Amino acid sequence: MAQEMVRQKQMLGFDISKKGDQRCFLDLSIGHTNLGRVTFVLYSHLTPRTANNFVHLCKGDMGNGRYTGLPLAYRGTQIHRVIKEFCLQGGDFERGDGTGGESIYPENPMGKFGDEPHGLQLRHMRKGLLTMSNSARNANGSQFIVTMKAIPVMDGKHVVFGHVESGMEVLDQVQSVPTDRINAGEGGTVPKDKPLRTHTVTVVDCGELPPVGSKDKGKNKKEKVGGKGLKRKASVKDAKHRKRKSTKKSKRDGSSSSGSSSDSSSSSSSS
Repeated sequence: MAQEMVRQKQMLGFDISKKGDQRCFLDLSIGHTNLGRVTFVLYSHLTPRTANNFVHLCKGDMGNGRYTGLPLAYRGTQIHRVIKEFCLQGGDFERGDGTGGESIYPENPMGKFGDEPHGLQLRHMRKGLLTMSNSARNANGSQFIVTMKAIPVMDGKHVVFGHVESGMEVLDQVQSVPTDRINAGEGGTVPKDKPLRTHTVTVVDCGELPPVGSKDKGKNKKEKVGGKGLKRKASVKDAKHRKRKSTKKSKRDGSSSSGSSSDSSSSSSSS
């Protein structure tokens, strides 16, 4: 029942993330040009294993994979598949062509792990969703997909485990790079939607960010706002103080002036 409510919320366009859900970032470049940062919110409360897999691959802190023998990390990998107004695919740190990679979980000799039911029930209903790429059911490794439109054909087959929080303008630039599809048919080549070598899309850095609703993140915001608020309060207080001081001075001056007048008057009388 609870999952159905989550699904309905997603269908209505609501943010289904919760406090404590993990967050990550990817810094991307095209060729030698840095594009910027893309941040993701992961649905850890619905897909904890899938989210955890993505987090540790972003952090690169799990050593080498048992299956590939390579570092379990996204840093330095490529977005190897780009289909404009459809999807972007990355995470293959083994071969870089969509046929390799492995997860952080050693339970399967091929480095794969199972689908999480809650993630399978979510719909690929809009642009900017983060979902797992797989070759079959229960065959999740390290590869991921970011949707660039609604893709209902993926529903029930791929685990949705997050969404783009910021940096969609970066992904829009990525989806516009030229790919091998422009050379389709030449010499019998079959396009794989791989960016041309002159426009290689690389993950130059990646890592974990404070979770949704974290005290650290909130504290920074409060300090920033609070700082401005304190300055405002201080300036108002100073203004009031200056006004009181000015009023007192005026009264003193008035009193002094009145005293002088009185002295003068009495002096005149006595003469």
